Amino acid sequence: MREFNDASLSLIPFEAVLGHSFNVSFILKPKKRFRATDIRIGLLYKERHWAQGSHNAAGYVYFKSIFEQLVTTGQNFVFEPHIECEIEQEIVLPKSVDHERPAYDLDWYALVLVRIPWAPDYRAEFPIHVHQDR
Repeated sequence: MREFNDASLSLIPFEAVLGHSFNVSFILKPKKRFRATDIRIGLLYKERHWAQGSHNAAGYVYFKSIFEQLVTTGQNFVFEPHIECEIEQEIVLPKSVDHERPAYDLDWYALVLVRIPWAPDYRAEFPIHVHQDR
């Protein structure tokens, strides 16, 4: 059971740069009234791997989480039904990424996590474009 309609995301600036900060804003619209014990916004990057298929099976892609940073933006927050709630947070990107694979193998995500005491956590991940400072 999902407690929210699909979340939406906005970024300022639109593209994030390693070593700089950006503002992320999520808009959540709950389906009913409830209390969230914890609301977190953060950043995640995953490393993309390709697995070779066998002679009769296709190859596939899988992801391995490399880095996750979450910041608590609210606690014991009460959501009212059908009223949009905007949650905004500044996120600072690391100056560099220490990984063994090429940069194009990394997928970056902005994410929101809402902890609800009597239900599964709500988690939404949105892909974002991150590039190195020139």
